Amino acid sequence: MTGSADKAQAQRRLLMWILILLVLMGEMFAYTWCRVQWTRASYNLEQARRTWRQLSRTEQRLQTELASLRMPQRIEAEAATRLGMGRATPDQVVRLP
Repeated sequence: MTGSADKAQAQRRLLMWILILLVLMGEMFAYTWCRVQWTRASYNLEQARRTWRQLSRTEQRLQTELASLRMPQRIEAEAATRLGMGRATPDQVVRLP
């Protein structure tokens, strides 16, 4: 009986080691998956930051362009050159009550 008891105990030990190895392999796979996800998230975040910086620069440029387009001197010049308009004379001005 001692032989079969030793054999059963050896099998239990072997199963225990296999179980431990499976758990360790599972942990390694989980760790690797987490690292891959973290790396992907880092790349996506950096891409989003680059896009944000680019959009911020574009917004600043457009704000500057809008400010220059709203300047009264520029509007007056455009009205004169493109539309052939000039300043109104006093007799062209109608005052409303």
